[in-house]
Amino acid sequence: MPSPQAQELLDELRDRLASRLSEDDDAKATYEEAMAEFPAAEGTALERAELGGAPSLRVVAPGAAEEPGILYLHGGGFAVGSAASNQDLLARLSHGAAVAAVGVDYPLLPDARFPAALDVALAAYRELLDGGAPPPILAGSSAGGGLALSAAMRLRDDGDPPPPGLVFLSAWFDLTVSAPSIETATDGDWLGRETLVLAAETYLDGRADTDPIASPLHGDLSGLPRMLIQVGGSEILLDDAQRLADAARRAGTPAELDVWPGMFHNFQLFGSRLDEGAAALESAGKWASERLSEHR
Repeated sequence: MPSPQAQELLDELRDRLASRLSEDDDAKATYEEAMAEFPAAEGTALERAELGGAPSLRVVAPGAAEEPGILYLHGGGFAVGSAASNQDLLARLSHGAAVAAVGVDYPLLPDARFPAALDVALAAYRELLDGGAPPPILAGSSAGGGLALSAAMRLRDDGDPPPPGLVFLSAWFDLTVSAPSIETATDGDWLGRETLVLAAETYLDGRADTDPIASPLHGDLSGLPRMLIQVGGSEILLDDAQRLADAARRAGTPAELDVWPGMFHNFQLFGSRLDEGAAALESAGKWASERLSEHR
């Protein structure tokens, strides 16, 4: 069962966000307006720039190093979201890891179908390295988590220097939308199956939903960096997380599954109002810091 604090926020998300996104013709603006209520804490440095040919946002929490140690891909079903709307999450990761976190605004639906977002993610990672930075942690939430995994697979296959670790937050890895929890966990979440089906169909644009790069749970998970897979215990993507952890381990890739009981999809976005969200990001940031220390 969610805490009273989490239940209140879940009810609000269902009423104010999920319903409006499904009914509003301008979903991007609706999402940005809703997430503007969750800014980064006072004293956080926000620097807008361009990375990989796309807008980016470097977020540095008070006391964190300015060196980019985390490259982050936001969620939003490939259709909404931005680094700015995820600035509180980025700031909390920056604080926990004590490095700068950089979010990239990869191109969104309906104009940008697969593989446009992946191409930008790869270009952003490579541009950081070309600029002299050591490989960053590659992180992502929801659809951005799947993108981060796809990018890691491509980096491995292309022979690029690997990230020191992968951080997945309530991530979506399987575009077949077939995980059992998608049908069974609806009472505890604000995200619904119909949203995932529409996003997958539009994003794939005729490509098979088992394509191993677009839908990375179906790909080769061997030889990848160590993973932290963080997920809410009541969210519909719980089984995506569990199946990835199992498959990665079978492939010989270390994977840590971190399940937060009673939490809904993308609970980490709301750390300013949800104690569990703040604690989860602090934990993920410290995990990232440990991986960075091992590789630098």
